[in-house]
Amino acid sequence: MDNRRPARLIRRLRTNYRMLYPDPAMKRKPFFTIVIPTYGRFEQLGECLRSIGGLDYPEEDFEVVVVDDGSPRPPEHIVEPYRDKLNVRLVIQP
Repeated sequence: MDNRRPARLIRRLRTNYRMLYPDPAMKRKPFFTIVIPTYGRFEQLGECLRSIGGLDYPEEDFEVVVVDDGSPRPPEHIVEPYRDKLNVRLVIQP
């Protein structure tokens, strides 16, 4: 039996792992999007945005998209105060 085979296999696995995951420390966190669908639920939307604003995560690494599904009164007045704290966008469905 060739005793070098396991060592070669381990080296190959380490090389492949480094190619797939070049930065094991993950200096930059993954970017993600939070989508909040809503229809006239202003109080709940405000609570949700307040909670998201309290996340311990860099604000440049995620976005919030609020989708209003044709509420009689769009929730701009709820979303506007969070624009300076969050990367938030409002999409209004007519």
